[in-house]
Amino acid sequence: MNPKSKMKKAQMPSLVFFAVFIGFLTPMKLDFTKHPYFIKDVAISDNLAFVVTYNHGLRIIDVTEPKKPKEIGRYDNRWSKSRFSGFVDVSVSGNYAYLAQNTEGLKVLDISEPSKPRLINTYQSPEWITSVSVVGSLACITVHWEGMRVLDVSNPDSIREIGKLPLNDLGDNVHIHGQYAYVHEAYEHFVIDISQPNSPKQVGYFWDECFMKDIVFRGDYVFAADGGDGLLILDISKPTSPTEVGYYDYETADGNAIAVRLFGNYAYLLDENGSLYKVDISEFNGKERIK
Repeated sequence: MNPKSKMKKAQMPSLVFFAVFIGFLTPMKLDFTKHPYFIKDVAISDNLAFVVTYNHGLRIIDVTEPKKPKEIGRYDNRWSKSRFSGFVDVSVSGNYAYLAQNTEGLKVLDISEPSKPRLINTYQSPEWITSVSVVGSLACITVHWEGMRVLDVSNPDSIREIGKLPLNDLGDNVHIHGQYAYVHEAYEHFVIDISQPNSPKQVGYFWDECFMKDIVFRGDYVFAADGGDGLLILDISKPTSPTEVGYYDYETADGNAIAVRLFGNYAYLLDENGSLYKVDISEFNGKERIK
């Protein structure tokens, strides 16, 4: 299969956010062209999109009408002087948004009034917090050079660390799926059993040639935004031995793929410059490697 014949590039303003990332088919555009910052992550809750930008914090977008997205709130602490204090990840659970802000720690925002997000707590670690994933009362964060930590967020006003697992490198991203946390560190990817949060343990491992930035789950498969390599597909039916079963080349892209979403027979990749790529995955059957 020729990857180029299956990849289509959408129209490109400098930075864009497309509605397909929130489950709608019609693309939409928000004007981020006036500010020189990158989109780092997008989280969805009901009809709200929480868009994280590195230098200008969190923007809350009402997408009730997908063709007329409206920014209704934002959180930003531009007074931070460190160039390493940018916002890098967000996870939303209930009335709270959890923002990973590198050297500035993990910010907990009360979003019960989306137009007025309010900082209620900051969890600080000795090193940079590079990503966060929250499910229920449990949060997993990756910490620069220190691996993964498990937090009890049952009381967002008073977060407690209850477990940790040292890993080999930087700790770039984490996603909770069932009883497992999937952690991506540079070229290494770990499957961690968190069924006992106070003693997480590594049960699986996968090595990749590129930096995996974002993943989504469909059945027994992971679809990953794999940095400069584009789309990577893993079989995780056996979490102890994740296996690559497909990929689409990304050589024609403008920048690293940072986010991926699935809609029907298509995977949509967003790169750090705001370009959207539509990849046909209809021929992927989970049994043969796609090249």
